[in-house]
Amino acid sequence: MTDRLPPESTIEEEIAEVSMFRPHVVILGAGASRATCPTGDAEGRRLPVMVDLVDVLDLRPLLLKWGINADQNF
Repeated sequence: MTDRLPPESTIEEEIAEVSMFRPHVVILGAGASRATCPTGDAEGRRLPVMVDLVDVLDLRPLLLKWGINADQNF
């Protein structure tokens, strides 16, 4: 088994080949969305990050009504 696709692979072969043998990076909760859209979404709404999710999405009243600590970081 080789660790790379041969240079003569077709596009269809590359799409079908699911084992890329390359490292993958997943960024979660790092604020990437807010960093790329500092003025918000297309409607101007602020994008939430995990630390302010409750307030940006206005969930605080609902969580308090349900007896959930709204200050707990997700």
